Amino acid sequence: MERRHIVEKEKMGASSPSTGGSHYVPTGNPVEAVRARLTIRNTGVQDAETRLTALKAVLRAKQHDPGSPYRADRWEQRLREAGLLPEFADIPKGLREGFHAGIPHIKITFTPPNKPSITEFAEHFRGILQAEYDAGRYVGPLSKREVEALLGPFQTSPLSIIPKAGKPGKFRLIQNLSYPHSALPGPITSINSHINSNNYPCTWGTFDTVYLIIARLPPGSQAAVRDIKEAYRTIPLHPSQWPGIVVRIDDNSFAIDLRDCFGLASGGGVYGRVGDAGAQLTRAHGIGPLSKWVDDIVFFRLLASEVEGYNQKRKKWAKEIRDNGGKRQDGGRIWFAGSIRPDGHPEEFDEDQTQPLRVLPSPSKLREDAQYAYNMSDLDSLFNDLGIPIAKEKDIPFGFIVAYIGFLWNVKDKWVALTPAKREKYLSAIAEWESATTHDLLDAQQLYGKLLHTCHIIPEGRAYLTNLEAFMAIFRDKPHRQLTPPRHTPEDLRWWKDQLLNTERRREIKEHPPIIDINGFSDASSEIGIGIVIGTKWRAWKLLPGWKAEGRDIGWAEAVGFLFLATAAAGLGAEKGSHIQLYGDNRGVVEGWWKGRSRNWQTNLIFRQVHALSKSSSIAFHTHYVKSASNPADLPSRGIYGSPEDLLPHIPIPNYLRKFVADFDSQQPPNPSPIKASAKAKAELPRGSFQSSQAEEARTLAEFRQHIYHLRPINVPGKDRLRTWKPAIARNTLDHQGKPTNLAPEDLEDITTAIQGAWAPSTQETYATGLLVYHAFCDKRGIDEHQRAPASPVLLAAFVTSLVGLYSGKTIRNYVFGVRAWHIMHGVRWVPNDTELEALLRAGERNAPPTSKKAKRTPVTEDHIRRIHAQLDPNNPLHAATFACLTTTFYAAARLGEFTLPNLNAFDKTHVKPSDIRVEVDRRGQEVTVFHLPRTKSSMSGEDVSWAQQNGTVDPKSALENHLQVNQPPPDGPLFAYRTKNGKKETHKALTMKKFLEVVNQAGARANIVKISGHCIRIGATLEYLLRGVSFEAMKAKGRWASDAFLDYLREHAQILAPYIQANPVVHKDFLDVVIPPVRR
Repeated sequence: MERRHIVEKEKMGASSPSTGGSHYVPTGNPVEAVRARLTIRNTGVQDAETRLTALKAVLRAKQHDPGSPYRADRWEQRLREAGLLPEFADIPKGLREGFHAGIPHIKITFTPPNKPSITEFAEHFRGILQAEYDAGRYVGPLSKREVEALLGPFQTSPLSIIPKAGKPGKFRLIQNLSYPHSALPGPITSINSHINSNNYPCTWGTFDTVYLIIARLPPGSQAAVRDIKEAYRTIPLHPSQWPGIVVRIDDNSFAIDLRDCFGLASGGGVYGRVGDAGAQLTRAHGIGPLSKWVDDIVFFRLLASEVEGYNQKRKKWAKEIRDNGGKRQDGGRIWFAGSIRPDGHPEEFDEDQTQPLRVLPSPSKLREDAQYAYNMSDLDSLFNDLGIPIAKEKDIPFGFIVAYIGFLWNVKDKWVALTPAKREKYLSAIAEWESATTHDLLDAQQLYGKLLHTCHIIPEGRAYLTNLEAFMAIFRDKPHRQLTPPRHTPEDLRWWKDQLLNTERRREIKEHPPIIDINGFSDASSEIGIGIVIGTKWRAWKLLPGWKAEGRDIGWAEAVGFLFLATAAAGLGAEKGSHIQLYGDNRGVVEGWWKGRSRNWQTNLIFRQVHALSKSSSIAFHTHYVKSASNPADLPSRGIYGSPEDLLPHIPIPNYLRKFVADFDSQQPPNPSPIKASAKAKAELPRGSFQSSQAEEARTLAEFRQHIYHLRPINVPGKDRLRTWKPAIARNTLDHQGKPTNLAPEDLEDITTAIQGAWAPSTQETYATGLLVYHAFCDKRGIDEHQRAPASPVLLAAFVTSLVGLYSGKTIRNYVFGVRAWHIMHGVRWVPNDTELEALLRAGERNAPPTSKKAKRTPVTEDHIRRIHAQLDPNNPLHAATFACLTTTFYAAARLGEFTLPNLNAFDKTHVKPSDIRVEVDRRGQEVTVFHLPRTKSSMSGEDVSWAQQNGTVDPKSALENHLQVNQPPPDGPLFAYRTKNGKKETHKALTMKKFLEVVNQAGARANIVKISGHCIRIGATLEYLLRGVSFEAMKAKGRWASDAFLDYLREHAQILAPYIQANPVVHKDFLDVVIPPVRR
């Protein structure tokens, strides 16, 4: 391509300043004579040629010695000695030759003008330029012709200059490498548009990482902070990168930048990679623990006497990290997942914990230093040897309190708080906001970022950011508009000012305590009211006419149920600092609480009350989603009440809720009930029995706790209930004649644990709900513990009869299977009257309430997939991931849940990853793509599913390749992770089932396709393959269908049956072989 030069005209008549007569090119140590020659004015062609020759010599010298302060030879030697060279082989090479940062090959010279601030702060700009020349990081000033002669076509990015916050007289140069924001003719695109920052990952010492380190430090530990001087600017870039980061000084004056810089999308990762190598070398030297955030490193040191014990713990953590999949990558962040915390999330580390700490010989004469494993002089020695430049004046020496990433960390008393400077800064930001009535997007983002940072200390603050979040969402593609914030924003900011003015506000640092599962559930019905259940106890409220207005919806009612449940749970007498698990079937409330806020204003007000309750009671509440069919609070929420003897203590209704909610037995009229009279008559006791006397209302919590039997502990997760809830008579160490064996109680526990593995965790949770309902039934009927297991046929029949007409047939069967599994797990005989029980279960299916019956699922077809594809953008990361997931799930005849996640935090090593894909070729050369599912519903050891290439737009191979190219998911992350931005930072987000169905159904609606569910895909795949002539047995194997479910779908779809009900005996026989069971002899 012929080289062209495109220069944008100066805007607003502003021009950039010239640097005057400084015509030299500093080179660092080599070729000093070049500087003198370049001070001669250009008076002719010969002078120009001499200057160009000198410039080329300078750049050649820079190629051989970039002039970085880092000592590449020492890095290489130390990495080799530590066994780290294979992992960081690129570091010595990059320090010698420069690092690649993803800057593209430049084909057209493009030099857009700088911003007006360069003229406004011209003197400071010249000072910055001079400093860069003196440090050997810029080569220039040069004319456009000279730069093109040296580099070929080149590109500059607009410069601006701003004062450094809190540093009078100091300024920061900003290079907008994301300009132009959309392609210009040429085409001209920004440097950053070519760079995927996820390809340059590094570790980051996040708040959670540092919090965990401090929580686990032994007594007497101290911390120090060290700042790396001019961090990015110490990292040389490879000569191939230079054309893309040339700096424009004025109209025809430029400088070649040789170093990593702020504003480059990969800049943080390029520097972070060197930082990671340095951190690992420091750990290999025996120094630690430590963590880093860009150029700030926090070091912790232990008393020498504590090192050995701490190293044993590090071995344990290292094993947990290995067992959980080791190193992970989320966007541009590398981290290591440890053991799963009680709240279901993994512990987060920024190292693998394999390097042991050492006690280094102390040259210090200070008595205090001698007690510790190392001191600052050890850091100085290591850093000097590697050539790591230190901003010594910024050192924070070892002590018990240090400032790091904007927080004060007290490693002695274990607390963290905002630094005073941050508090004042954030209060000033609020005051500045309040001084204006309208704001643009940048105003909102800056204030929001500051307050969000504070939420690490004040978690309930998330519920006071929703108005700012809503405000930012309305700008869309017009960020510079001046708009008025939502009307409740001033109220939120007043709350924030109160919090920031509290100088004593801090957060305690401690390891995550176990979560207590009290079997607490809440639910709401828009037609009736709200119900909660704890163990076998319950309470309910009516929703009053008019409640559903002003933004109050079913989500608000569910949140009120959550508030009432949390209030009841807090009254159980748990110790301060306890963490309690609560369950609900509304994802908006359950998952909203994970974030501490709701987008719905009314629901968010309720969340604020839960935050206040949590703070006043010093109890943390955790939410977990359950399906409606597994939620025992569903009954009281729909007006189906239990025994008055099982009522929870009275919960006062807050004044602000009394217009909308009343106790279930109050005289205020409820909303009309949709429940059939026959069902209510069977489930409810006479109305008068619910009129509680004052004595009943005053029932003490102690009496309630006494009701929880020792056989059924309440502080266990639902998935463990089958094992931990024990029958009165269970498996023992006697033989069948009642004689003692040599077996120990541990052997019995091993048997129980082994049997527990017979059911998938999700199945165990479903069965656990059935077991809970069974014991609630027995409690209500006063059934003795010894009569509950083994359950007599008449007791089982009565239990099933109590469920008929209230639940679906499938739910009743699952509840019975739960009781059966409980018997099997504990070695108790299961002796039902099979004929009677089966008849009752069929009665349950025939008498299921209409609300429990799901509409017949419409199978997805290839035509549906084509029409959905036409509504999606293949370059949109979410669309690319969704369509690839759709085609893979369809042609693999897989369950949607096997390729998507239930929520964003659910990913672990048991989910499918890009590294689980392989290609196989049979003896005929036919290729199939195979996906190994590490764990499935029916196999703990995993299963393989596969597809072959298809024709046209439905081809799963093309869709998968497009997804991998557009999204570049991490090899050990979720297979269908898609790229997204978190603020300015690009990251990957797992594709959840909810998000998948949302995208597919939105596209389907535009294509006039009936709304589908996840199971529609597997049904459709079965239909498609059978219509292609695949045999029934082959399809059963490919789709991994259970016989009964497979037969159900065979009988429901006439298209499948059509070929088999014709006069074709061969096909007819194939059908009969599957549908008619074999003769048993």
